[in-house]
Amino acid sequence: MRGRGSMHDAGEYIDEESQEVDGGASADDSGLSARSGRARKPQWTAGQGAGLSAENPTVTAASLHVLRCLADYIRLSHVLGDANHLVFMAICTMFESALLFTFRTFGNQGALESHVGAGGEQLTPRLRGTITRLRTQSRAGAVFAQPSPGPTGGAVGGAENAAYTSSGNLYGLKERCVAAESLGAVAEELKRARSTMESQLGAQNGRAVEHFFSRTVDVVEDLREHMYKTVARLLLSIDWMEEEIGDSEKLGATKKYDRREVGMQHSKWVDRLLGEFRQFGMKLKCAEVPVSVTQLLWEYSTEACAEKMVEGLARVRKCTAEGRACMTLDLQVIVSALKGHQQQLGGGREPPNMRIVDTYIKAFYVPEGELLHWAQTHQEYTLAQIISLVNQIAGANNWARRTRADLIAQIE
Repeated sequence: MRGRGSMHDAGEYIDEESQEVDGGASADDSGLSARSGRARKPQWTAGQGAGLSAENPTVTAASLHVLRCLADYIRLSHVLGDANHLVFMAICTMFESALLFTFRTFGNQGALESHVGAGGEQLTPRLRGTITRLRTQSRAGAVFAQPSPGPTGGAVGGAENAAYTSSGNLYGLKERCVAAESLGAVAEELKRARSTMESQLGAQNGRAVEHFFSRTVDVVEDLREHMYKTVARLLLSIDWMEEEIGDSEKLGATKKYDRREVGMQHSKWVDRLLGEFRQFGMKLKCAEVPVSVTQLLWEYSTEACAEKMVEGLARVRKCTAEGRACMTLDLQVIVSALKGHQQQLGGGREPPNMRIVDTYIKAFYVPEGELLHWAQTHQEYTLAQIISLVNQIAGANNWARRTRADLIAQIE
């Protein structure tokens, strides 16, 4: 499907296939089975193409209905002449409504109020701007009633929604996957039809077309990433990590890495973490999500783990060179286990997200004269984490109090 005929062909495909779709759900507005609280089992097969060209694409009946309407709108624009910009506005409104509803159902709305959400799920500036704009438009036009945020960060529009985003339903993992991939398929078909829209609308509407694709259609990929990051962090139970790794008076455990010998045994918290990852893997198998999505979820889960590890290591008050070697041992055990999971998925490479932990551990050995430059060039760490690192180094090397204070002042 290319150019002028792309959406027309999509419409013909829809007319032929819509009655046979088993891509995931019933034909209600959300694209999910609101009656049962979960989607029907989709035909998960990763295709080489995009949109409807993919082999057995994940498309809900509601999304097929949207595509049929978009195809009808584009055919209608052929006979409207100068009024075809009204058709384009209708297409924009329809797709924006689908995107906004998907975010309200499965996105972390708390992340809109701050730069980092409750579970660390960042919104890209583009996604934040688009959702904020659409929310403002929806309130002004009363397109949607504003739902209240649920405990998992998404919106709760009733008992059915609460059921399929609950922990018992894996926080709606399968439903999130169906919604994300289905919306993505619609976005791909819109991209195929872009040249048709531009030729019919003329140069005078070129800016409007550009804004629609750059600020809305292209944002679908950001939303997809956000949805999968959110559910990955919900499925991997690691909120305990910072206290378990760091020195915690609350747990009655201090001087965990203030050691005089390295030893051959990794820390106890490592076994607990690996157990959580095994549970995470079993949850993904139960949900029967596509391999491509499974790989993404593993990537996002290791990213969340790495963030927790760095924060936990930053809570260590005293650390010796032997203690730092123990940190390295703990990391090596974790990386080795995660590589085993990757091999089962056809990969086997070292998780790249763990490099942030390795770099933080090795920074302990940076010479005093180079620490300021290191801190200035490693913006991936928070100010508190860098100051903690300086304090660990200063304590291990018996720095003078004034030396430590001067370096921290320069970093701040």
